Amino acid sequence: MKNNRKPWSIWYKWFYRVPLSVVNVLVHIKPWVLDARKNTYHPDSCLKSKFRILIDHLYYAIAQGSTIKEDYYAMGIDRCDRQAKDYIADNVNMIATRTINTTCGLSTMLWHYDMCALLNDKWVFSQMCQAYGIKTPHVYGTFRDGKLISTELKSLEDLTKSDYNLMVKPLDGFCGWGIFHLRCEAGKFIMKGEDISIEQLKEMVSKGRYLIQDYITNQHEDMSRLYPNAVNTLRITVAREGDGTRVMGRMGMLGAHGTDCSNWHFGGVSVNLKEDGTLDKYGYCKIDKKITAHPDTGVVFEGYKIPYFDEAIALARRATECFDGFCSIGWDVVITTEGPILLEGNDDWGVVAHQMVEDRGWRANWEQSMGELNM
Repeated sequence: MKNNRKPWSIWYKWFYRVPLSVVNVLVHIKPWVLDARKNTYHPDSCLKSKFRILIDHLYYAIAQGSTIKEDYYAMGIDRCDRQAKDYIADNVNMIATRTINTTCGLSTMLWHYDMCALLNDKWVFSQMCQAYGIKTPHVYGTFRDGKLISTELKSLEDLTKSDYNLMVKPLDGFCGWGIFHLRCEAGKFIMKGEDISIEQLKEMVSKGRYLIQDYITNQHEDMSRLYPNAVNTLRITVAREGDGTRVMGRMGMLGAHGTDCSNWHFGGVSVNLKEDGTLDKYGYCKIDKKITAHPDTGVVFEGYKIPYFDEAIALARRATECFDGFCSIGWDVVITTEGPILLEGNDDWGVVAHQMVEDRGWRANWEQSMGELNM
């Protein structure tokens, strides 16, 4: 699917994004450039000088109209043998995918459809999956500014009449922000091992929109062995190409350091997932940087077999076909004892994370599906 840039995007880049990005680099020169040795994930490699690192950051600011921040080190671009031009910044990927998805095949000269809402609104996403017969966690309803909207529950008090294990998340949330695990047992609400009152729960969901869905309790034992305190997921990014699909990348996203979330931004570990369904040698974590075994469980990554791998890939491909109009989607798949289920889809699927775990630049891979990098 070609990159259909809007005509004004050139002006937007050169008169807004580029100047702002250059200023950002200069303002953050200490954490992004001067603290290079502290930030590196590859201390045993030949590393670039701070001057070269500054030039790389300015390249992203001017050529891609973006800042790459500390992601520069996570992707290992600070090594002497790495070329900044081979790597794509996250912000560039977000702008490109959302531009294409907004001007998708359903658009006409008079009307434009922003397909991203089908993924970013978790209630709409769950209904789409249900319509196509794609298995996802059961949804009970939503909160809108504290008001319960549900076809199954008349009020919050109904949750106290049975035992429930729930995940409550912002309808438009991302990166795990705002999500909390809620249990209902013996007429009590329990969060993080402590009882909370119904008034406290109402206060927590009093502003904004939240989704109420089942918490996944039947994670496959091989996934729990990697880390038992979170629902570990697979990120499978699939692009539409012609009449078919292409898997752009795969990785395991694991919880770590006592968190109940598998997101890298909250201390989780990301590991490349090879084509044979086994984990690669190295995992990457904000806290531990580059590691060969899980920091909590000690499980060695290299060669670890992911169950139901082929089925997970097939599920991601089918979901991409069902969600027509997207150039690419990063699917979060959970492996249960009964097989893979779809947790959510991401239009901004994290190109930095894929480049980090694969330890290579994705420019060629990205341009194959997204069009020439001309942002």
